[in-house]
Amino acid sequence: MEGSFTISEKEISYEMEKNSVVEINPSSDLTEAQRIHKKLPILIEDLRKSELTLQSLEIVVEGRWEYKIRLLCNRLYRNSEDSSTNLQDFYLLGEKINDNKWGDLARKIIQEEFPNGYRNIWKTTLRAYTLYSYRGVPNLLIAQYITPHILLKMYENDFNKLVEEAKAMKNQEEIVLLELYESFAGAQVQEGEYVGM
Repeated sequence: MEGSFTISEKEISYEMEKNSVVEINPSSDLTEAQRIHKKLPILIEDLRKSELTLQSLEIVVEGRWEYKIRLLCNRLYRNSEDSSTNLQDFYLLGEKINDNKWGDLARKIIQEEFPNGYRNIWKTTLRAYTLYSYRGVPNLLIAQYITPHILLKMYENDFNKLVEEAKAMKNQEEIVLLELYESFAGAQVQEGEYVGM
């Protein structure tokens, strides 16, 4: 059998005759991180969405810091199948852990609550909090494609691209707000001059 191999970054194929290619490593052999990498444009679009929503994050009851952390861990455990609620809980857990500066006590509590999955919970929490502290809670509430599982399994470089996009969106929104404020302030000054103030 005569032919030639083609090796690229994404696949290995064997060409037996013209226009007859046999793929050696089909896409089903991709790792989860590779499959997520292919979805990166969809994830970026998810971050770019901007709509008004009446939804809000569920408030964590009053109590000591440690109690709130344990309550959120319990909610994560209970809602493990609901990715939208779960993403919100990961963000809220990150918010509470950030109050303690991601310190040893927070780490200890997460280890106690999730003895077998501590590292995954910690990593997902850190990523959810980091991403949406830049992009904002309204975007978190309408996220369709960004899930805790995707945040956990994606390449570090791909996650960094999402964070950079979130930062860019935040800056763009701040510029628009500043321009609106300046135009409103300018209109107020003009109105004052018109009225004779």
